[in-house]
Amino acid sequence: MENINMESLCRAFFGFLLTLEIVRGDLTNIALRKPTFSSNRPEQAHRLVDGNPSVYYIKDKSCILTTTSVNNWWIVDLLFEYELYSFQISNRGYKEGRLNNFFIYVSMNNPFPIPGVNETFQGQLCYTTTTAPPAGLSSFTCTEPIRGRYVYLWKPANKELTFCEFEAYVQEERKTMNLLLKSGYKSELEPVHREGLSKISPTDCMLVCLRNSTWTPSHIQIDKRHKECQCIQYSPVWGKQHNLSQDENFALYQLSKMAA
Repeated sequence: MENINMESLCRAFFGFLLTLEIVRGDLTNIALRKPTFSSNRPEQAHRLVDGNPSVYYIKDKSCILTTTSVNNWWIVDLLFEYELYSFQISNRGYKEGRLNNFFIYVSMNNPFPIPGVNETFQGQLCYTTTTAPPAGLSSFTCTEPIRGRYVYLWKPANKELTFCEFEAYVQEERKTMNLLLKSGYKSELEPVHREGLSKISPTDCMLVCLRNSTWTPSHIQIDKRHKECQCIQYSPVWGKQHNLSQDENFALYQLSKMAA
């Protein structure tokens, strides 16, 4: 859980820049509710970062099960860059032996193309194993920390890829969130959360989105006419453009992270 220090909140604009310090103490699962995608059955990809480590695919609908094919993969976009080292994966409680011969890669850039599919792939290998972990949560570590934004699990064999939860942990005491203003524009994506505010500001909207969104937002936007805060999630791993349209009643902000 993020501990937001309200005393460090800066409500003043400097040009089009607004900053908010976020203080983290304990290890934080930075993969939680982040954008995901998979080689097939992408509608199941988000299950692996929903915070539910249940090992039951059918009963709890908490896992992914791709089709049988060569080079199955799953990706999470952490939205910001981190020093990555420690991961946890929840393997299924039935036929757990299917999660074998897999690789964990970390990349600074959008990981398309995927390793094994296109040789121009760029990324660093964090971990690989030939044996399947037991059912439930297991820990995996890179041989050394790797800085990156995208983490993906790749299974090159002609088999299905199936597991139930993915967690990435970091310990960083201080973060700075920046909101870059695009006034007069709105996202054409459907918001993951909406909330009316009597006195709406970019800071208030950001706090609403970080605390209440179903999925971690990459953008926030303000509907000035209806005094509504809208939380947007977009990632280039989805393979589509983030289309914007002009609307003088909206202000769109993109979240970014800087060192304190």
